[in-house]
Amino acid sequence: MAANFQWDYAGGREMLNAPWMVAEMHARAERVKEAAIGLAAEHVSTDDRYGHYIDDFEVDSGTEGGIHHDRAWARVTNDNEIAAYVEFGTSKMTEQAILRRALDAAG
Repeated sequence: MAANFQWDYAGGREMLNAPWMVAEMHARAERVKEAAIGLAAEHVSTDDRYGHYIDDFEVDSGTEGGIHHDRAWARVTNDNEIAAYVEFGTSKMTEQAILRRALDAAG
């Protein structure tokens, strides 16, 4: 006996935006944040000038993500003044790619 499957787009949107999906995305982002903190502790000085870089990682999540605004999303950010320099490097400092490596490490 053959089975016939037909996707229900309305149900799919409900699943992709469900509270449990947002919670799962948030939990995954928290794992990335923890990995980023660990990597940053190895590569970024904690002196007074830059010491808050590690403290400035934040996780945000919600619904209406994706190209059609119909999916749960989460992101990890760092808005410290040196975050872009640490991530991408400068002419005097090699890139550390903290967030990119943390994403890989958190798998």
